[in-house]
Amino acid sequence: MAPARAEELVGELTAFAAEAGSPLEEEFGPAGELADQLTRREGADAVDGPGDGPDTWVWTADALQEVELLARFGGQGWEAERLDRLGRFVCRRDRQTPLRWSYRRETTGGRHREQLTARLATEGWELFGTWGPFAYFKRPEAAVTGPAAQLSAPPPRGPGAGSTSRPGSS
Repeated sequence: MAPARAEELVGELTAFAAEAGSPLEEEFGPAGELADQLTRREGADAVDGPGDGPDTWVWTADALQEVELLARFGGQGWEAERLDRLGRFVCRRDRQTPLRWSYRRETTGGRHREQLTARLATEGWELFGTWGPFAYFKRPEAAVTGPAAQLSAPPPRGPGAGSTSRPGSS
């Protein structure tokens, strides 16, 4: 893990716990278990987008990459519909009118998640999944840029419908 990214992640978790007024372990559980959870996903070497295939794509990434990958794939018209029970991103892209999507990750414990979700909803953000201390939100770029959010020529579609892959694998 790059030291700068590790410091950023620790800072994010620490800031949340300080704001919540709770000890870190109370909010996120034992440090070793949290570290294991945040780094055990496949896809640490992911750098490319999806290849050819249908409009459904399931992929994994660790907590050090998913924000960057969501931004990249959202710009290619992939909408993250949900996180499945294994923490994989389940995405789709409309064949007829693909739109760009924006994503954000927030650090929040269960008791604060409902308030955060309600607050962000006023800005058009929708909760699509949670994983550990993170809540993932999406909104179509059209909410901000209007018709300019539509893609005229999206990159090739992702791997087979319902398949699981690492971004960049074939």
